[in-house]
Amino acid sequence: MRTIFKSLAKSDETCFVWNPSNYMQERASVDCSLTKYATYGDGMTAHTPDYAISSDEFVDYCYSFADWMLANPAEAVDLSSLYKLTQQCRPEVLEFAASVKYKAAKEPGGYVKPMYYSLDQRKISGSENKRHDKRYEEITKYHDGGHESMYRILVKDFHSPLHSFLIQLEIRDYLQTIDGNLYLPTPRLGEPPTDGDLGRRGSNQKDAYSALKSTLTALFAMETVRSQVKHYGLDLVAAAQRAEAKRLEAVEFATRMEAAQAQVDAEALEAFDKRELEVLSGDDALVALDAATKPSWTEVEAGLEAVAA
Repeated sequence: MRTIFKSLAKSDETCFVWNPSNYMQERASVDCSLTKYATYGDGMTAHTPDYAISSDEFVDYCYSFADWMLANPAEAVDLSSLYKLTQQCRPEVLEFAASVKYKAAKEPGGYVKPMYYSLDQRKISGSENKRHDKRYEEITKYHDGGHESMYRILVKDFHSPLHSFLIQLEIRDYLQTIDGNLYLPTPRLGEPPTDGDLGRRGSNQKDAYSALKSTLTALFAMETVRSQVKHYGLDLVAAAQRAEAKRLEAVEFATRMEAAQAQVDAEALEAFDKRELEVLSGDDALVALDAATKPSWTEVEAGLEAVAA
């Protein structure tokens, strides 16, 4: 995916391009992902093919890209390929590179056992088998754990000048974190580490890249916060839905309890009515029995006549 943005220094002439999928055959002076094309004053219309920027244009490229990101934050955070412009070496890799140190003989002219290191495995070994193991390289007198030593370990031939430059910055920051009083010259794009001062040019490049990296870091941090706020809002909605579901469940339970209680009451009333009917039926039987055993008036008169006679 090509990301196009205008040059701040030459807005009427040049557009820069971020194209991480671009692989040029020739070695770019910065990196093949950082290209440009000429517009000849025709807006952002390309009038030439894309070609690599020079190291002199790196500062303008960084500030122009940072300006585009600030104006288009949503598009910027979607560019997953921008990781190429951020961290190059993990802290544990830097720590390992600093730990690779040559151990001289205890006595002048004494025997020094060959030692080997593997950056991929982050291991140091004195085994003779490692001599022919292509994953390992021999530790030499140049390995002292310093800036140049770490550079020799971490920077490979296939790395672009930009990649090498970013690794140098990380080495510099790592060593100065360990020793705040340590002075290290500012690296310059396309140049190996040196003990001498590279002047303002290296400082400008570092400042421009720092601005770009800070912009990236800020945008990613904002996106992280935005995502956290979004998930918090979703959690609140989910909590409200769970509370509503519990309320409805409680209402349903209360309704079922009321229905059950009504059924119990109805059954109890029906049983009471049956008992009342049974009682009433018993009273009727007594009345009938009384009527059956009580003599009639005719029988009473006949009895009186018999007594008179």
